[in-house]
Amino acid sequence: CKLVSTKIYCYSGGYASLGDIIVKRALNEHHYIDLQQTLTLDETSARWISIPDDPNFMNEPALAGTATSISDSSYMVDGGYNETPYVKNISRLFDTKANTWSSISNDGRNLSNNAIYMGTAVKVPNKGRIYYWGGLSGQYPGYPVNTTTVLSITSPMFKWSVCPSQLPLGTFTRFGHTATLDNDGVSIFYLGGRIRTTATLTDNLIPYNIIPMTKILLYNTVDATWISKDSPSAPTMSSRYMHSANLLPYSGKILIYGGATDDGNEKHPSAVSDYLYLFDPKTLEYTRMEEYEQTQGAGPRFGHSGKV
Repeated sequence: CKLVSTKIYCYSGGYASLGDIIVKRALNEHHYIDLQQTLTLDETSARWISIPDDPNFMNEPALAGTATSISDSSYMVDGGYNETPYVKNISRLFDTKANTWSSISNDGRNLSNNAIYMGTAVKVPNKGRIYYWGGLSGQYPGYPVNTTTVLSITSPMFKWSVCPSQLPLGTFTRFGHTATLDNDGVSIFYLGGRIRTTATLTDNLIPYNIIPMTKILLYNTVDATWISKDSPSAPTMSSRYMHSANLLPYSGKILIYGGATDDGNEKHPSAVSDYLYLFDPKTLEYTRMEEYEQTQGAGPRFGHSGKV
């Protein structure tokens, strides 16, 4: 989902069997909700508007892709996963005024026609670029995407480049993590997620390790460098993936909501019980918040999106 002007647009998504999270189904759906109308929590589900398919574009369901606003009247969907060998239109642009789609070339991205899923995309306005990092490509169990790619959305418009920067020693590319631009407009904070190891378990499953939330990756968009930092917060905070992380612009803190853990069995994820935190980018500390939440709150969940 993505906020474009005064509307939230949600494209595709999907669901998986609770008994087997590996079996996924992408949904061919596109909706929006207008935030200018008066809304109450009980009626929001009935206020979503379905957007018809563009007859001149091949619409593809694709879950776990990224959505990024380009302007006040357009947003971009990149990557995703579905049951076919690969997503054919990897990068696509939606015009919210005309309700039409168009493809964006992936030349210069070195993807070999493989879409990325469970990665992140961060728009950095003062550089006129979108930064893509992490995720998996290919069919399950997928291959880690080790490069940082950048899309120019000013001049030149929609031109890809690959950043040569290297991760700090001992760190690995992640998926199912979050990426949030700091208030300084320069630094991107990467929190949580998982890494894919090279080992194989006895049942031929690939082990995916969950990264502790205290292990923080920081990317500087000015000099294209990575820094690994440790949070001083207590290690009792649950490790998680498929959570959301949104900057609260007036406080400069990042709101962490939800997420999943699986106790080593990726086929049976469950929502973390400590689902609401504030992260301070200056001190790197987490403050647990759900004891202050009102009873009408959303409660534990994962695989959602959050917009401020």
